[in-house]
Amino acid sequence: MQLCRASSSSCGGCRSDRRGSLNAHAQARAPARRSCRAHASSWVLFELDGAVMDLHMDGHRVAFNKAFNDLGYECAQFTPPIYNDLLQSGDGTAEGMVKAYFNCMGWPEFIPTTERDLFTRKICELKCTMMTRMLKKDEVKLRADVAGVITGAQSSGVGVAFIAGTQSDSASEVVDSCLRQLGDEVAESVKVFTVIKARGGAADGEEAPPASFSEALRNAAAREKARSAAEFVASLKADTGAPDCAHAMPPIALGNQILANANRLRVTPEWLAALAAGLGVRTACVLLVASGAGVAEAGCAAGCATAAVPRRMAFQGTFPAGTPKFEGYGPGYATWSRLQALVKGAVPP
Repeated sequence: MQLCRASSSSCGGCRSDRRGSLNAHAQARAPARRSCRAHASSWVLFELDGAVMDLHMDGHRVAFNKAFNDLGYECAQFTPPIYNDLLQSGDGTAEGMVKAYFNCMGWPEFIPTTERDLFTRKICELKCTMMTRMLKKDEVKLRADVAGVITGAQSSGVGVAFIAGTQSDSASEVVDSCLRQLGDEVAESVKVFTVIKARGGAADGEEAPPASFSEALRNAAAREKARSAAEFVASLKADTGAPDCAHAMPPIALGNQILANANRLRVTPEWLAALAAGLGVRTACVLLVASGAGVAEAGCAAGCATAAVPRRMAFQGTFPAGTPKFEGYGPGYATWSRLQALVKGAVPP
């Protein structure tokens, strides 16, 4: 059961960090109960960015506001409603969100039009610095009562793993902060698997549907065929002196949003199936607690029992039909007993 090796060959975008690897060195250092967890007959996978830590509202949003304050532009603030609107209407990038905000609210008078791009990049760079500082100081807190759900799963003999990197490019800092807040006793039994993305962007579930990219590629291919036909007609005209009936074809180009989607590696059903196989269980023995709709869709398609604990202000988002949704953790919301009941019938005795 070596998921690291399976990750590189079976689900190319998956990376298992040192907590998720099962090499001899890690096994030698791990306590006996960690080895027991590695052979659990069922697992619960949490989407770390969102379901365990509300990374958008408590992390990225606050880091943006700190960047504004540091630049002396205190009047610019991403309140939760404004940030939520930017997530849903922006182009999926940090720079796009900043530009959308100032296009709506008005740009600072001291920023010339020609320097808006530079100003935007400076804000985003400073925001990343602020986010790193916050994570190192553990200022992005765990969601309320999620630690109790995790310890409840471990006490029941269920393996616990995190899927990291779905809403942040600084996955290692997010993971380290989360595990520190959980404490060594809990963290030593948690496995972490990171989704590698070529470029940063919005959270999974905030971006355009994958069908848009496939459709764009099909359209691009059709335009390429049309251009080839036009070039062929042009060559005939050159040879025969026929009148010019071929018009210049526009270059093949994909929109920025489509390109951004293409450059993100999504959590797919195949990725989850490979992860479950590496853990030595069927997907039916895996409970996925997702935050983004895209991750929840992948879990349902892979055959995992799936529940959703969306980020703040995203509870009304569209999730796969029949997926239980919880506003948070604890009494009245998602407890371990309620989550365990979702997969109990499929878990081997």
